[in-house]
Amino acid sequence: MWRKWWMLPLLAVLAACQSMGEPKMMGGAGRVINTDNQTSIVWAKFNGQGIAGSGGDDCCIEYPAKWQPGMTATVEWMKDPRVGLNADGSKRPRGNLNGSLSEAEKVWVKAHEAQYTRHAAIVSVPQYNKTCGVTLIFLPCDEARVIIDCKQYFDVIQTLPGGARRYPELIRRLGGQQTCRK
Repeated sequence: MWRKWWMLPLLAVLAACQSMGEPKMMGGAGRVINTDNQTSIVWAKFNGQGIAGSGGDDCCIEYPAKWQPGMTATVEWMKDPRVGLNADGSKRPRGNLNGSLSEAEKVWVKAHEAQYTRHAAIVSVPQYNKTCGVTLIFLPCDEARVIIDCKQYFDVIQTLPGGARRYPELIRRLGGQQTCRK
């Protein structure tokens, strides 16, 4: 009789270990919103997963299927602090007629890319229920925010005014600074 029951403790231990794994993950689109029209986000990462900085949706960014209190994410990004200008104030020279880079343009691009700056921040992830992918929002002063919840995305992003008031209002809604102290 004891031979039948010796496996019960072993099965209980195995069942308990199964629930100790990584959280269940899900995927969604990734998008970048840059509120500073003087800069450009070259690329961004959400917990190590890349998103192009040029706008639109990228597929796919993975995140926990269920939000947990105190959840944070690591956001990294590369910023072009002087869109279209080098540190010396020079603008990009013309390329070759066939679309290839001229020698002068290659030199300018190399100098331009050298002024890119890398940033990283650990940001809190607001509670989410129904998800709409990962939206990374870059504010002035090298601050970042993340939105995953559909209702929050609608309330914060989809109801913004158009035109010149759009980004100042988004910055206000997310508690960012309109300008930075230097």
